[in-house]
Amino acid sequence: MLALLAALAAASEAPVPLPSGLDLDTPDTELEPLGEIVDDAVLVGLGESKHCAGGYLEAKARIVQWLVERRGFRLVALETPWVHAGVAQRYVEAGEGTSEDAMDSVFGAFHDSGTRRMFEWLRSWNEAHPDDPVHFVGFDVQDRVQELETFAASAEPPWTELAEATLVVRRALEGVSGDALSEIRDAGMADTLLAIRQAVEPDARTIVLAHNAHLMRHGSETHFRNLGEHLSERLGDAYLAVGLVGHRVDSLCHGWTRHDGRHELERELAEELDAPAGWLDLSAPRWHQERSDVGGWSSILPGEQYDALLFLEQVRASDVADEDRPWSDADGWAAGGDRILALHRDEPGATALRSLWDRYAQLMERLGYAPASRVRTKRADRGQRQRFEGEAGRGELRVTWDDEDEGWVVLVVVDPTWFRRL
Repeated sequence: MLALLAALAAASEAPVPLPSGLDLDTPDTELEPLGEIVDDAVLVGLGESKHCAGGYLEAKARIVQWLVERRGFRLVALETPWVHAGVAQRYVEAGEGTSEDAMDSVFGAFHDSGTRRMFEWLRSWNEAHPDDPVHFVGFDVQDRVQELETFAASAEPPWTELAEATLVVRRALEGVSGDALSEIRDAGMADTLLAIRQAVEPDARTIVLAHNAHLMRHGSETHFRNLGEHLSERLGDAYLAVGLVGHRVDSLCHGWTRHDGRHELERELAEELDAPAGWLDLSAPRWHQERSDVGGWSSILPGEQYDALLFLEQVRASDVADEDRPWSDADGWAAGGDRILALHRDEPGATALRSLWDRYAQLMERLGYAPASRVRTKRADRGQRQRFEGEAGRGELRVTWDDEDEGWVVLVVVDPTWFRRL
């Protein structure tokens, strides 16, 4: 019945509701419309309008399960540095380490209980199907130069050649920024993804998990020549781009407050769907002729950029699944490059400041940093900061009361590989 509804919806330009929403408990029967959309695609991109949004990550984890079980997909590729993601690859494929080790080996933007449970499910599949395994890989080119050099010196073909090619791209990223950096990175990701697929299992149906901005079919029309554009040119209709969008999206990577979906297509879907989630097949002529604001982009032709949209009425923030870390109870959290940011909406005053300072100072110690200056105080109850040094270089800790956010903003500056040492 849902498959019939999907066919009718494609013809009528209407979305297909998912009455139970989309999370790890969604029944298989409600995902049948996805089969009509995927059809015989070889490589399916599953996006997200914002990183660090756990609702998206959990939804994609459920789709990964369904595509593996029902459509024979056998390679899952994540937008994270591929050499370091070898930890997750070995967990999924060989059972080395734990799911927490696997999650810690990928970008912090994907840290969530949904990601951890995806790794555990992939591992359980491989234990039950040793003759029909599913593979997991990263494909980003942002591994550290030293790590790439070490890997290239010790690996065997074809991984040595791939590491050397990644080093060329990685060095090209140095000294550039903005769209120029993004174009180099996305071209490198396209080459790396297809090369890894060729090395691991050339004919594997593949799921690519990344941001919408990387998966759109024609990124150069909106921002930069992106991964999806390269894949579309090389694979044609064998590449399927599915964008994930939401009406109310809470993301720890994008500020502290809830982000309401104010784009016209998200509003339209919210009004039409009497359900917490739904699919929109973009094959109807309307979506190739009428421009719309969707997923952070203004005035695009949705059907030219995506083959389908998955809509979620409400998207929770990532839960991080880091109960032993000082930001586990934070009201906002983000990590990128050498910085960790957290917001704690606690009471102002010296007691709360001292408590937070002690927690994050212990983190600096765990990461191998020692104080390199005295603690500088911004009034007794408004904030503190201190410089640190360790084998990985210089670090810094700041805890400051912010009147606008009505809470304590914590800034931790450390070596970008901090997550590998926790």
